[in-house]
Amino acid sequence: MQTGSSRRWRLAALVLLAAALLLPAAVAAGHPKRAVHHRPAAAAGIVVHGRWTITVRNPDGRLVRRYAFENAYTGSDYLGKLLARQVSVGYWGINLVGGPCTALGCVLVEKGSQYPGQASGPLTVSVSRHDLVLQGALNAPGNGTIIFVGTLNASCSPTTAPATACAWSGSGTQFTSKKGLQVVIAAGQQIAVTVTISFS
Repeated sequence: MQTGSSRRWRLAALVLLAAALLLPAAVAAGHPKRAVHHRPAAAAGIVVHGRWTITVRNPDGRLVRRYAFENAYTGSDYLGKLLARQVSVGYWGINLVGGPCTALGCVLVEKGSQYPGQASGPLTVSVSRHDLVLQGALNAPGNGTIIFVGTLNASCSPTTAPATACAWSGSGTQFTSKKGLQVVIAAGQQIAVTVTISFS
């Protein structure tokens, strides 16, 4: 049988144990953790974006399909050469490869330029805010699937003024490209392409 002194001793021990367990929580509540600020990762440099929209319409104008995707800069040292005045920017073009578009490709080219493609259409070049915008359309010469697209530039000698440009030499310089596409088209359908090239 426990005596009063023994019970008081056990009660005091329980109170001390409870206080020891609750003390860290009380201290933590009184001293909230400081926010940890992480420094943002260093910028990776200038990135070239190519945002594409391809719409396929029937001859009556009905929309059949719409494709939207981004592609990557594949111009290697072309931007560096432009900035170093080692080349002059020439005519722009858009190349569509696969299906009815042979290895030479269906192309959209600026007015006044000639390109050795199977089928071609006009291309307009403009600037919207800070972006370069290429737009054009052509009629599909046959049935098939476009699997590769790219933007091209007819890089000129550094003595050629950009306003006059130069004739296409071969396929020109590839600026951006995207492979692995599945753009299904039928003969006679209109293929309209918009490419917005931006920098960040």
